[in-house]
Amino acid sequence: MSVSRTPALLVVIIMAALAGTAAAQTTPIIDVSGLDQFWRIESVLAQGGEPADSVWDAMWATPGYAMLESREGRRRLLTTAMRLALNPARARAADSAIARNGWLAMVIPHLRLVASRRDTLRLIERSLGSPEIFATGIRRAQEFLPSGTTSRLRVPDVSLIYFLDARGYQRILFDPSHLMDLYDPTLVLGHEMHHYYGNQLAPDSRPFGEDMIAWRVATTETEGVAGLVDKREVPRLTKAQLAVRYRDSRARQYFDDYQEDYKRSNQWLAWFDDILRRKAAHPDSAMILGKTLDATLPDNGRIMGAFMAEVIEEHLGHAMLVDHIADPWAFWRNYNEAARRSAGKAFVLSDSAMGAIADIEREYRKPEKRHSSGATSGPRGPGSPVQ
Repeated sequence: MSVSRTPALLVVIIMAALAGTAAAQTTPIIDVSGLDQFWRIESVLAQGGEPADSVWDAMWATPGYAMLESREGRRRLLTTAMRLALNPARARAADSAIARNGWLAMVIPHLRLVASRRDTLRLIERSLGSPEIFATGIRRAQEFLPSGTTSRLRVPDVSLIYFLDARGYQRILFDPSHLMDLYDPTLVLGHEMHHYYGNQLAPDSRPFGEDMIAWRVATTETEGVAGLVDKREVPRLTKAQLAVRYRDSRARQYFDDYQEDYKRSNQWLAWFDDILRRKAAHPDSAMILGKTLDATLPDNGRIMGAFMAEVIEEHLGHAMLVDHIADPWAFWRNYNEAARRSAGKAFVLSDSAMGAIADIEREYRKPEKRHSSGATSGPRGPGSPVQ
């Protein structure tokens, strides 16, 4: 992975994003405690040593790493990745882990790059200690949220940690080295902020557990709409433009594939329709069908979901898209209505498939609670559909 930004240029980009920053109440609190703990571990491993258990515990006790563990259970694997990537004596074992693919194959090269960028990253970390760049991300997220969402709801806390990329949980997690390779960091921040606010708006649902069809119905909406925050232009960029924006070969390959799968969105929708119709006809096959869906649908439905979101926006309007954020059931219904109006440009799902989606909604969606004012409530519950 090549360094696509000089430190000075990246700081200029960050400072440019600060123009017109939001009011003080909309700026997040930035936690950088995980960074110092990471570099403490890196220093020991780089010398061929092994950090004491108390040192590892101190890193995993910081808010960012603790959130990563609570949501993804990454402590064991990420600790292994750090030991392999950052200790020169274990280079051969690290290469073997990379050859086996999987999560370690992504994380080990990333952590090696982090170590090689240490001086540059320490400079960037100081720039990121200011909350204004994250406020810019919040403004980008608001473009695809109901009016006033980000001013009405509590802003998220943000933790900077080294792990791989970014997450939009109750706390935003962001890797400073990942930021260095982004065309515009505030776009990805906006994507993760969108997830955070979407979690606050979502109707209360029962946990999906191992029901992968329900998961993919949901992630198609949550990731598809958030994808418009940071990837809207990608399907229409030329290969030359992609090469300028994404200089890292792995990132560029992802976006090359993104373009191709976006073009095939109608084919993927037709295939998804078939899965749903088979589930409706044979409920006892839902587990097998779900595993097939999860293993085959590109990028967990993100790309197809972005296509669907654009169809809704084009034929039903922007308000119809954003006013139903974090409601996957409404998203699929609105998409199908928009597809009917598209004069054949977008695939229309069958009545049987839409019936299957309605069945999933009835199974997992909890009744909305009503206050004395008549307003409804029901933020997303633990284990419900956003990863």
